[in-house]
Amino acid sequence: MRDYLSAVLDMIGPGRPDRPESVEWDGVEGLLGIELPADFKEIAQTYAPVTLNYHLTLTRPGTQFFNLAEQMVPQLKGLEESDWDGAGVTFRGARPTFGTPDGLIPVARTDRREGAFLVRSADGKDWHMASTVLDGQFVEYGMGFSEWLYRYLVGEDMFGPRTAVFYPGPLLIEDLPTAPGEGVTERRGPARTT
Repeated sequence: MRDYLSAVLDMIGPGRPDRPESVEWDGVEGLLGIELPADFKEIAQTYAPVTLNYHLTLTRPGTQFFNLAEQMVPQLKGLEESDWDGAGVTFRGARPTFGTPDGLIPVARTDRREGAFLVRSADGKDWHMASTVLDGQFVEYGMGFSEWLYRYLVGEDMFGPRTAVFYPGPLLIEDLPTAPGEGVTERRGPARTT
């Protein structure tokens, strides 16, 4: 089986020059009532806040700007207050729930208003990814975050049918500001064959 975490780290390349030694995940995990998967935390800690290839944005706790912990509460509130029933949107045959150990946990978004969510598998043994697109429907992927991200970055449809975005060559990495006075820093990942 492929080591997707290593494949993602190799594809994106070195982490942020200002990345912290460690990130305090307790606040986010306490809010959610569950420990997030290690591969997601390693990728977020290494690169976030970041936008990859113009579209996909990842955040993490511990920053003044683009702070996952601070964005989580209003984002979960907005998702819970959405009229999923009126829109006829379900996830696994029921009204979607968010921010609970068995609910959808928002972890990434695109500039095309797509959302990516971590979710426990139906049997609770593994982590899966789910995504939603403009029509509000959810698509579940039976894979963890690093495999999902790898497949997204190589141009597969990871937000539903016909949603692929692929840019050949090294990834464009936009290190987003973490505090006032910082700007966006653009850099490129290493050469890649996929």
